[in-house]
Amino acid sequence: MKLTADDLKKCLNECISEIVFHHNEFSLVPKAFSRTRKWPLDKLIHFILSFGSQSLGTETLEYFQFQDGFPSVSSFVQQRKKLSFQAMENLFKLFYNRTESDPVLFKGYRIAAIDGSELSLPYNPTEENVIGENHHSTLYLNSLYDVCGKIFMDSVIQHGKERNETDAACIMVDRISEKYPVIIMADRGYENYNLFAHIEERLFDYVIRIRDLGAIRTMASGFDFPSDGPFDLMRDVVITRHSTGPCIVNRIKYKYFSKTARFDYIKDSKSNDYELTIRFVRFQLGKR
Repeated sequence: MKLTADDLKKCLNECISEIVFHHNEFSLVPKAFSRTRKWPLDKLIHFILSFGSQSLGTETLEYFQFQDGFPSVSSFVQQRKKLSFQAMENLFKLFYNRTESDPVLFKGYRIAAIDGSELSLPYNPTEENVIGENHHSTLYLNSLYDVCGKIFMDSVIQHGKERNETDAACIMVDRISEKYPVIIMADRGYENYNLFAHIEERLFDYVIRIRDLGAIRTMASGFDFPSDGPFDLMRDVVITRHSTGPCIVNRIKYKYFSKTARFDYIKDSKSNDYELTIRFVRFQLGKR
């Protein structure tokens, strides 16, 4: 059944009410949301969700419709500091799970795309998450998106200074429900054997763009691919923690990972190697 805007709004309010009911789990200060205030927890969450691009003062005025006695900006900031980020994370999960319906499939598959985006924040001198000479703070939003259903399925937020797109992608892939066959799509930057293994362990398929031959840090350079023209080739890959033996003889098939390189399915050099079969395709894009 297709949900209307009123259905979605009602569901969102019910999810917020559930967060309010369990407010002690999401409060950084004991009993912070147990009393009636100008910023009760439900209104605090509603206000955060309503944010636009204006200043906090203007947003407050508009939210309270310019009524006399509206809360000050400082009171909002103080109350917001008492709220754990897990409240919004749980709200997202609650809302998604309760509004999830039969997905729109493409030839029997659910198409899920992974990508990330940097979010710039005002400079905070007490924040350790500072990047560059301008000392700006950032967060990195990693998202899993249902392409045909046009809905966000999951997200992982990282400090910009510590961002790792492939690690976040592995987390989101592991959390996908197993109700339908899935094809994972991702752009360059996600060519990573550990991610490929996580997808294959879930028995999902994937289409991930990689850098072409000649590019810096491309996995394509480790294979005997034609230097030009289209191709469609299958390659067996063995991930190993052993730098000797077959790895020296056949570097095209064997890919050595040191003990510091992340590969979640080989704990150490005593563990068995991990095998993958990957299809590599190169084709000419249509000219405009």
